[in-house]
Amino acid sequence: ATGQNSTINLMSGAMTAGTHAVNILSGNSSGGTETFNLATGTGVYAVNIGTGTTGVKTIAIGGTAANVITIGNTQTTGSIALGNALTSGTITLGGTAGTGTITVGGATNATGQTVLINSGASIAGANIVSVLAGATPAADQTFNLMTGVGSAGTYSVNILTGNSTGTTQSVSIGTGSAATTIAIGGSGANTITIA
Repeated sequence: ATGQNSTINLMSGAMTAGTHAVNILSGNSSGGTETFNLATGTGVYAVNIGTGTTGVKTIAIGGTAANVITIGNTQTTGSIALGNALTSGTITLGGTAGTGTITVGGATNATGQTVLINSGASIAGANIVSVLAGATPAADQTFNLMTGVGSAGTYSVNILTGNSTGTTQSVSIGTGSAATTIAIGGSGANTITIA
């Protein structure tokens, strides 16, 4: 413990040539448990990884093993930002070989949760949001929207219900060339209005 300023510099010189590496716990261990702790105390820390403003950094976390990687999974407040400053880059969740489940907003609490997708207050550009829109899917495709069996509350699906001005709006359902069955209303006391 110290009350004075402390600094440790590790390979902090301005390299001009060659290959430089820092290896920590990089051995191929056959037993035991290895732990690398970084800023795990109760104090206030700033942890910077690859934050330089120039030069492309390749940052990899996890390898080919069945890794368990968690980011902010125990904090109850605060925030997590991913790609906030991107203008032309890409963000990918899951890959073409994936068979597992990807969950976005799985809250079950009584307060509820809001999940926003391309919902900026004032959008100047032409956005495209695609769901199950593969060009030539070669297997069964199912899109479920509010298909749970509700036991309380009010359930609503709103499509183009804003009082827009100066826009052209269209809703297309089953307009492709394939044979399509369109069902509206079930066995309940439905009220169906077409204006």
